[in-house]
Amino acid sequence: MSKTIDKGSLCYTTLAIGYEYNKYAQLLAKDIFKLSPDVPIVILSDRPHIFFEYPNVIAVKHNIQSVGIFHDKLCCIEKCLENYDCCIFMDADCRLIENMAISRNWKPGLTAKTHWSLTKHITPNVLAGKKELKRRLAYEVAKELEIIIDNCNFIYEAIFIIRKDNGKEVEFLKIWKQIRDYFESNGIFDGEGVAMGLAAHKASLEIYHYNSGYAQEEVDYNIKDVYKDKLFYKLLIHNDTDNLSDVLCEKVLKLDEQRKQMSKLPFWRKLIKKISNPILKKLRFVRLKNKNFNKSNFSHFV
Repeated sequence: MSKTIDKGSLCYTTLAIGYEYNKYAQLLAKDIFKLSPDVPIVILSDRPHIFFEYPNVIAVKHNIQSVGIFHDKLCCIEKCLENYDCCIFMDADCRLIENMAISRNWKPGLTAKTHWSLTKHITPNVLAGKKELKRRLAYEVAKELEIIIDNCNFIYEAIFIIRKDNGKEVEFLKIWKQIRDYFESNGIFDGEGVAMGLAAHKASLEIYHYNSGYAQEEVDYNIKDVYKDKLFYKLLIHNDTDNLSDVLCEKVLKLDEQRKQMSKLPFWRKLIKKISNPILKKLRFVRLKNKNFNKSNFSHFV
């Protein structure tokens, strides 16, 4: 790390790859500096120099490790746990509304902003193509890990917290990497929420719901302290905005509109992205294959 900030045992973290997500991460860093001024944010980025003037940011140069990039979230956790006991991961396009760092006395293990049954998640109404493949691979992994998939959770991967738990978190990350490689070698480049649920259960890492896992809150899609577009839209779909104040609704709508505006890239950036992303993804897939990963067996699983 190029900068050291000693602010205790807790940090925020995010992954910022590409022009768009680095811009998002800059906004998130400003939110955190304003609302959680004593808590640093560790940002794994392909452009760490753009965070040089942010006093609360520890920017780490990051080279993409997974084919689809999604699973590189585990690299954020791995890096943070080198220096901190607990880290709060948020997607770069999240926005902090309140000081999330003090909203809970974080328990050892994994606290998910929300989670639900893994079997329910991987059994949609229509099973076809990638969805059917992901379901099959999840069952294959569960069988080889000798765990019962009905006892596993799907972890909503955009916002979650990891606190050290006597080395279980290390085993969790190790197994997550193995599942990542298996999924990606078979053509599934996302599915990190599935991998996290399987890995956590195998590693005996406790999973808590951000709301129901802590006595002072009720179960809901709580966005009172952090904005994420998918959570916000889920509230709208379920017509569940009554518990939000008018002020909060107005703020969230403003953040949502700001995110939409930032996502409108200039034509030349869209063109570069459209050309380069598939090529780079293909190169990362070749790199994975060159690791001599054997997808016909699971001898690499613990």
